[in-house]
Amino acid sequence: MDTEGEDPNKVYGHFLCTGDVTTPDVCQNCIDGASQYIVKRCPRQKSAMVWFDECFVRYSNTSFFSNLTLSPMYYSLNNQNVSEPDRFNTILSDMFKDLANQTAFDPSIPMYATGRVKVSNFSDFEKLYGLAQCTQDLSRPDCYRCLQYAVPTLVELSSGKRGGRLLGPSCNVRYEVYPFTEEHKVEAPPPTPIEQGEDPAHKVYGLFLCRGDVINSDACQNCINDASKNIVNRCPGEKSAMVWYDKCFIRYSNTSFFSIMTVSPSIYMRNTQNVSEPDRFNKALSDMFWDLANQTAFDPSIPMYATGQANISDFQKKVYGLAQCTQDLSRPDCYRCLAYAISRIPDASYGKQGGRVLVPSCNVRYEVYPFTEDPKVAAPPPTLIDPDPKAAISVSRIDGYGGKGRKTSATIIGTSVSAFLGAAVLGSFIYYKWRRKRTQKGL
Repeated sequence: MDTEGEDPNKVYGHFLCTGDVTTPDVCQNCIDGASQYIVKRCPRQKSAMVWFDECFVRYSNTSFFSNLTLSPMYYSLNNQNVSEPDRFNTILSDMFKDLANQTAFDPSIPMYATGRVKVSNFSDFEKLYGLAQCTQDLSRPDCYRCLQYAVPTLVELSSGKRGGRLLGPSCNVRYEVYPFTEEHKVEAPPPTPIEQGEDPAHKVYGLFLCRGDVINSDACQNCINDASKNIVNRCPGEKSAMVWYDKCFIRYSNTSFFSIMTVSPSIYMRNTQNVSEPDRFNKALSDMFWDLANQTAFDPSIPMYATGQANISDFQKKVYGLAQCTQDLSRPDCYRCLAYAISRIPDASYGKQGGRVLVPSCNVRYEVYPFTEDPKVAAPPPTLIDPDPKAAISVSRIDGYGGKGRKTSATIIGTSVSAFLGAAVLGSFIYYKWRRKRTQKGL
């Protein structure tokens, strides 16, 4: 990164060589060639960028350093198809998920990772090779956000193709069925084995989560007791169910979901009152929530829970926010879950004075009044809640949002769910249940 000149004629420039180019001459030659090319092809342009196989060059009359930029994106594809594109895309997504984690969160590498995976039953190739890279001016969370956007975009654009790449100002991804870098490719780890209990037909897995500000209080235990009784009464005979209260969340299933990031079903709620200037309000809201997501996912001093507030000029009020993940998740998966939930807020409560997005692995909430148990703030007024009926009936699994993290400490085994959860109903609640249907997959 560098700057030249003085305002208003200052120029900001940036270059990036692919991580496998370890020979200085190769990197420098690519940068020199790209710099000459961009001047010839983009004369008198205030901003431009160019990608070569081994480097990337960008300049602008405004600073873009450390800013995550997702547009423009360019892609190119191998024109040959693979057999079984659905299976191929699953393998591709799994490989890129690992590469994104390495690129963004492995401090031993400069935001660059390559990998390869063995594939079976494809007639004319046996391995799949991939690359992921971010510009090194990004924060690691922003690198991850960039790759989380680029990977599913590439998989969708190149569905069934033997190779493809997606090039953006802040990150790029590429895959081929042949080696295309100059370095040793890292083997992907083998699939994680699935553990089975003594009697899978009668095994029950349960999880509860209290809101972070009430974890160590009687309010937590009382909420869990109420939710446990209520979920049995409202979902009798169900193999899987979950219930959200203001201060806690309970989930059970006959199949293990521990450490698996899940964003379906999604429940939306909103305050019925509107704000003036919703676009400006939502911008302040978005900035606050991305700060909370970073704290929740990456601050080791807090248990995947954060609250915050933002002043909104001219509104003469503050907006208060909360973000939380279930603690069985890995921190990267926590961030991925919150990134999804935050992205749904405009659909859930655009222009409203309050809203929530509730998914099995995380939740976010905002209001224009304090709503947590912080003793320094006043008690909130009553909430006017309008559940979104469209969200409440959506049960389709969202592809591309699944992952495994660290081991959990809770497994409940029994012959009936009632033995785990109890029998009476207290309090108001929001609940969601679903039945296994033979015609539905992934539920």
